[in-house]
Parts: sequence; C-alpha cells; structure tokens
Amino acid sequence: MAKIASYKEVLGVSTEDEIVDDFLSTLSETNRTFDYYVDWEKINRNVDRYTEELSLLNSLLRVDRTEVEAKFRHILTRYPAVLEVLPLLIATRAQELKILEDIRAEVLDVLLYDFTPRALGPADVDRIVHFAKGVGLLDLFANPKITNLIDYLVGVEVGMDTNARKNRSGQAMESILRPLVREIEQGNDNIAVYEQKTLSQLSDLVAEDIPSEIANRKLDFIIAIQEANSVKLINVETNYFGVSGSKEEVVPAYIQRQTYLQQIGADFVLVTDGQGWAQMANELGRAVSSLDWVLNLDFVRRGLLERIILHY
Repeated sequence: MAKIASYKEVLGVSTEDEIVDDFLSTLSETNRTFDYYVDWEKINRNVDRYTEELSLLNSLLRVDRTEVEAKFRHILTRYPAVLEVLPLLIATRAQELKILEDIRAEVLDVLLYDFTPRALGPADVDRIVHFAKGVGLLDLFANPKITNLIDYLVGVEVGMDTNARKNRSGQAMESILRPLVREIEQGNDNIAVYEQKTLSQLSDLVAEDIPSEIANRKLDFIIAIQEANSVKLINVETNYFGVSGSKEEVVPAYIQRQTYLQQIGADFVLVTDGQGWAQMANELGRAVSSLDWVLNLDFVRRGLLERIILHY
C-alpha cells in the first residue's frame, strides 16, 4: 500500500484518494524531449561510414546525363565497395532485395539483388545497372538538383530515423529521469545506479535467492544504496500512457513485480505519466493502494523520487 508519510512530507497529501487526485491533476501532456525527433549522433555516424563510397558516386553528378550509365559501370567495376551504399540511397538498409519485375510477363519473375561488396563480373554489373535504372538511381545521379550525395544521404537518414521514434518514445521516460538519478548518484558515495540490468547480473548485491520470475528481466533503473552491513535495492520502473486502454494488464504486473522484489528485500517505484491515465482513475487507484510508490513526472519534479532514494 502507499507509503503515505513520504507523499505527505513532499506533496502535502494525506490519503490515497488525495494522491490519485493530485496525480490526475498534474498529468503531463507529452514525454517528448528535444532529442525525441532526430538522433543526430546516429545519423552522422551512419553517413560518415560511407563518405568514401559517396564521394566516388558524387563523380556521377558532374558528368553529362548521357554518360552517367557508362561512368556508373566503371565505378562498379573498379570500386565494388559502393554496392553497399546503393540500398541506402533508396532508404533501405537491406543488403538483399527481391524485386517483382513485371506482373504482365508470361512467367512471374522475382529478381534477387545482392549488395554485399565483392568483385563484380560483367554480368553482375549489368544486373546492378538494371536495378539502378529500375529504381531510379541513374535518374537521381543525372538530376541537376542533386549536388552532393553525402548531403542527400543525411536527408535520407533523417527520414529513416523517424521509424525509430517509437523506440525513443518507449525510452523517453528513462531519458527524462536519467539526469536526476545520476545527479543523486554523483552526490552520494553510498549510492550506485544501474540501467537496463537484470538482477542476475547484479546477484552479488542480493543476499536472498532471486525469484526466477524476475531474475532475468531487464529493469529500467536499479538504485543500490549501501547501508552499514548490507545493500538496499530499489527498482525504479518507467512508462508513459498517451492513450487509455492497456493499463488493466499493466497494473497487476507491477503489483506482482513489487511482491517478488519484496521477497529479496528490495523495493519498487513506478514512475508513470500520460493523459491515458485520465480515463483510468480506477486502475490508478488500484495501483496507488497496492504499490508503495506511484509517481508522475510532476511528483518527481517536486522532489518525491529524490526523497524516496535519499531518505529510504
């Protein structure tokens, strides 16, 4: 059940109902930070990997349109390493592509194109040129609007990176909490913070047998607090619900998680937020009444998580 004393000291609330009301009245409208939209470090790393190959292909941008194919054939023959970058120019990382050539043909023909760097014979070059024509790469090389394929690939990578936003959204709450918990760690010699570790990996910190149900589950944060003769562990788990609909299964899972953690003398803190909770007051009440601590980002901002860790 909720440890009311901590809530009361930091938030000024005295009952579980007041905790729920405060929680619902301070829900965040988003968990997106500046780094949610584009991972520039990853993009620059991906582009830098192919600067040599892209520089070779850049020479195609400076020849007459009628000479592009012949020049491309020459590059493929002399510098087959450029093969690997060709799929990226059409926004895919696959090294093998299957293409359905013509559904109107008497025999339905599926062509397989392999972009693994290797020495290319005349037939291989013909095949890659056929692909480049079909997907429009030769037209791209001849397009006067394209002046640098390195810049072009930056744009392609930005577009492809939007597919990773779902993963970043899932990790956003961890990213938001990370500076706070790391600051607490740096200011206290007896505190160590572990991210995305399993209890099995930290078994030297656990005096009891770890329940198999949680032994190999990666935990968002594990706060290890060195006491006089033992180490106290707190699992801080995060999530965000922008819409309602999936909490019915999540809350019992977290209640069970806390039960398993208590068996080894560890504790559990859930940091969750999002407007989805506004339609799930009953489930939130169940979480608050069953879990020791349920925080949203505003509770964290007001100092409750720091209070839990420092005055455990």
